[in-house]
Amino acid sequence: MIIRDISPKSTVNILLFMMLVFFPVASTCWGTVYYVGSTSSANDSNTGMEEDKPWRTISKAANEANAGDIVYVKNGVYYETSEVRVKNSGRKGFPIAFQAYPNHFPVIDGSKSTVSKLIHIRGKDYITLGGFEIRNAYKYAVWVDGSNNIIRDCKIHNNGRDGGHRNGVTLKAEVGGGSHNTITRNEVYSNAWNGLSVESCNYTTISYNMFYDNGHQGVNIFPSTSTFTGIEDGNNITLNRISHNRESGIYTRYQRNNEISNNLVYGNGQWGIFFAGGGSGNPGKGNVYQANTKVYNNTIVNNNYDGLYIHTGSHVIVKNNLFYQNNHAPAWPEGDGKANLRMGNINGCVIDHNFYIAYPNTTGPFYFNKNMALAEWQARGFDIDGIFERTASFTDLKNDVYTLSSDSDAIDKGVDLLSEGIKQDINGVSRPQGLGFDIGACEFSRDRALSPPRNLRVRQ
Repeated sequence: MIIRDISPKSTVNILLFMMLVFFPVASTCWGTVYYVGSTSSANDSNTGMEEDKPWRTISKAANEANAGDIVYVKNGVYYETSEVRVKNSGRKGFPIAFQAYPNHFPVIDGSKSTVSKLIHIRGKDYITLGGFEIRNAYKYAVWVDGSNNIIRDCKIHNNGRDGGHRNGVTLKAEVGGGSHNTITRNEVYSNAWNGLSVESCNYTTISYNMFYDNGHQGVNIFPSTSTFTGIEDGNNITLNRISHNRESGIYTRYQRNNEISNNLVYGNGQWGIFFAGGGSGNPGKGNVYQANTKVYNNTIVNNNYDGLYIHTGSHVIVKNNLFYQNNHAPAWPEGDGKANLRMGNINGCVIDHNFYIAYPNTTGPFYFNKNMALAEWQARGFDIDGIFERTASFTDLKNDVYTLSSDSDAIDKGVDLLSEGIKQDINGVSRPQGLGFDIGACEFSRDRALSPPRNLRVRQ
């Protein structure tokens, strides 16, 4: 076929012809676009399909949307008085998207409600929630029970008004599958309990988020606390900023085949990263489990307890992490010394190419059954190529800016992890920039000016 006429009108006709010829199935599968708004013309009795006559509540949209539909929510504060429960599932390639209208910043506010779960995706799959501020839930802000769901670009804060153990975001396998969910580019803070709680789920992606000032853990991943359902797989925590949570930055229990990489974990009230045992649902005497988890290129700074505590997990690989002055609170357990890195179990563990600066006057930078100095630690085969008490040289330690200055001894001293999929740092800088990998979450770039992280916001 020879096309001679290339006028705008003929171009549109050609494109339509090609779509009908080559994509006949897709032409019958487009979803409906709905609108939710807060103007005087908004009413749940509208069809919701006219932009100037939107629905008034997100609950109405959650009850009506089907696979492939997009629900655009415009500016306004939506005081949802009933639970916003999504009625239908999407499907692969055709999710249901609840999305802030472009350049709008809608707020879902639970201050006029006492429902248990403000946003509830119960047993539903392929749902996307994006671009909302979600605040003041009586109990839980966002509760997800299903698979292939995405929570992105949301600001989730000050939830759990009843004062109980309530999370900002909860993923839990109850009636749904609980696998392959994604939590990305959210800011989750000042919630009553965990910023994010992941219970009995597999293959969760947690990336590019900020978790701070939450009442318990920043990120908490564990199996059911009532009946042990087995060790979960593939819950990866990468490229996050996790700080000033009341207890741990990252807490995991009975997880395997995970990756914890390129995170900045600082100023938390207890541990930076904790591989825990104990609690309900123990998988056997002694609680030792084969974690097979990779801990790569994290910057772990000024946490009150140990920077990394591998309590009962075995077969953990710890490489290219920068530990700076952790465990400066009174020792826990009492009299148990102070450490940047504490091991309860070393079976199958590989630990090397890490950077350590101990807190002044601590009893030892390492702990395994007792405090250990560097020589004794290396005698056990760990950190033979580690770096101890050199110059970390952060850009602005006082203001929690942990990019590396040009004189940092962490530059080019890491092991190459490209084959492990570590190809960029927390700021999106490609690795490596120099002769080798840098140690920590930030790769020093000589060729461009440092700029604020893409998801950095000022803490209130």
